Amino acid sequence: MSETTDAVSRQPNAADPAWGRDLVEAVLTRLAGRPPTDAEVSLWTARLGATEGEGKGAAGFLATLLAELPPPWVPAGALAARDPVAAQKDLVRAYVEASRAAAGIDLPGIDLPVEAMAAFLERTRPVLAATPFGGAGGAHRYDPAQGGASPLADAVVLRAMIHDRPPGRIVSVGAASAVAALLDILDELALPLRPTVIDPSPRRLSALLRPGDEVRLDLIETPLQFAAPAPFAALGEGDLLLADTSHVLAAGSDVHHLLFHVLPVLAPGVRVQIAACRIPFEYTDRQLFELGRPWNEAYAVRALLTGNSHLSVLFSASALAALRPELLRAAYPPLARQPGGALWLVTGGVPAGRSAPVDLSSLAPLAARRPGAGRPSAPRSEAPHRTPAPPPRSPAHPESRSPASPDSRSPGETDKSGPRRATVTLTAGSATLPFTVLRGGSGPVFFSLGVRKSGSTMLHKIIALLARANGVNIVDVPGTFFRSGLTVADWAPLDLSPLMDPGNILTGFRNFPRAIGGTAAYRSGLKVFMHRDPRDAIVSQYFSDAFSHDLPDETAGDGRQRFLRKREEARASDIDAWVLRHAPPLARTLLQFRPVLSDPSALVVPYETYVFEKVALIAAILAHFGWTADAATVEAILAEVDVKPAGEDPTRFVRKATPGDHREKLKAETVAALDGIFAEPLALYGYPR
Repeated sequence: MSETTDAVSRQPNAADPAWGRDLVEAVLTRLAGRPPTDAEVSLWTARLGATEGEGKGAAGFLATLLAELPPPWVPAGALAARDPVAAQKDLVRAYVEASRAAAGIDLPGIDLPVEAMAAFLERTRPVLAATPFGGAGGAHRYDPAQGGASPLADAVVLRAMIHDRPPGRIVSVGAASAVAALLDILDELALPLRPTVIDPSPRRLSALLRPGDEVRLDLIETPLQFAAPAPFAALGEGDLLLADTSHVLAAGSDVHHLLFHVLPVLAPGVRVQIAACRIPFEYTDRQLFELGRPWNEAYAVRALLTGNSHLSVLFSASALAALRPELLRAAYPPLARQPGGALWLVTGGVPAGRSAPVDLSSLAPLAARRPGAGRPSAPRSEAPHRTPAPPPRSPAHPESRSPASPDSRSPGETDKSGPRRATVTLTAGSATLPFTVLRGGSGPVFFSLGVRKSGSTMLHKIIALLARANGVNIVDVPGTFFRSGLTVADWAPLDLSPLMDPGNILTGFRNFPRAIGGTAAYRSGLKVFMHRDPRDAIVSQYFSDAFSHDLPDETAGDGRQRFLRKREEARASDIDAWVLRHAPPLARTLLQFRPVLSDPSALVVPYETYVFEKVALIAAILAHFGWTADAATVEAILAEVDVKPAGEDPTRFVRKATPGDHREKLKAETVAALDGIFAEPLALYGYPR
């Protein structure tokens, strides 16, 4: 029997004061996916006692808990971290009160269209007067008496918005109570719409639906940040996006994704409702000081709106309640007494840059296996809608077709047979080597670039495994020549254009591929480039040359012997002397990659950011290349590359992987000398001296 079941099964007993605390702790742990704080246990134990005293029992307690508990998909760090409000309650309370008194409703950089809002109320006054919610007999799904997350005022304004201008499409994020109200409104107007509902844990919504309602919704059970972008990209002028999030802006949160990857790229004219975002963008004393919620979404929304020409305020009952309450009283008196918390925005022209939301839906299976997360699935309906995997992005330039290789079609000829594999041979020095290339593919050419000893092996392996999962052909020019004992100088001048057809990824580059850097296929191709602090990289190169780097094949002859001599030279040398001798070539390599840093088709990934954040690295690559990967693929990749050494082993390829290692390995005067040698690369790549 689980601890939760055991706690719930015990009967209330005044002689057993621990019963209430045990029940609260067990339920909070199960629902929030984390142990509750002492303050939370005390608060909810008191609430449990109150519901018992009111005769509502444990069921009433659980109903209140489910209505007010922050959703379990709030990032654990955001909830578990010590909240500054809780830590300095008296100081923050004084600041909030003084700020409210001083600033009032004044919002520099944000226009509150009071006259337009007044006109909306006047147009919809008959609709508002006929508000049906809250009637007896269960006539509606939405019932404000149930204490749901959507206040009556928000449902009333939502109904008026739809009456004023019926939308063609609706997407709802969370907002279970709002969805219940939405279905009532669609029934009232006989609108044959099928809203898309993105909800990682739709238990609250399920409790509000009627039999047969599920087939009227495209229900996607996944967190917003892992939902496919298609529903948002389909929204147009007059359509609705309803967002009831965790209200926590943190790395990886739904608020982060909404504000940075969804709202900025919506089409013009989309109406957006953000729940619990009262103007003047401040939370109530109860939210801040009694419940101690770590909410910060309203502050982020205010920052986003300030000076923003793409997003503007459309309607806010809370703003009118402060500025012109007589307008609310004239149109619908209950709004003046309780204006609700929803903020309505409308999008303007789409800014320059990306025109579609970032797609991280391939990581939804990983989110599903984390504690407290919803499970992704196809939307539940009679004809389930599945968003197809995005196709590879089209090249940025129409002239990106690669020159024909000896075995391929003639210039201008279209390959009508579909993708096929062909063999291209390249000759360098005394070696002639075959490469398998995909012909007749679609989309761009891909490139994987990384400075040596800067996580390049990890990067190339991740990208190769992802490419294989996406049907992209892998062409490793540097690795193939290295195994044959040839150096970069041997193959760098070669014309690689016969390898650069759409559907291929050229990988393994640890030096900038100068021979192809000016070609149209390279310029329009999509690239990922990894770099590292060169002082750490040169230390890593010393240990790699001395102990762990792979050797060319035994059949490579002089090439293998040349590398063995490098190994002996490193082992016989003092590390400080060795790094000073080999630092200048590494500095030149870093400077060769300068064009990549300003290349709009390149994703630049610092080693220091991602070495211990492989899932984030995989997500960034997938988003940039337009690829997908299921959970099994990601898990297999992590099993190969997510290596975290327990201790340093100079003989292993992944020796330590810790940023700043050069300060431990080198003398102070050596570090100072490296600072001089690497002065330009350090400044170029943003590493402090």
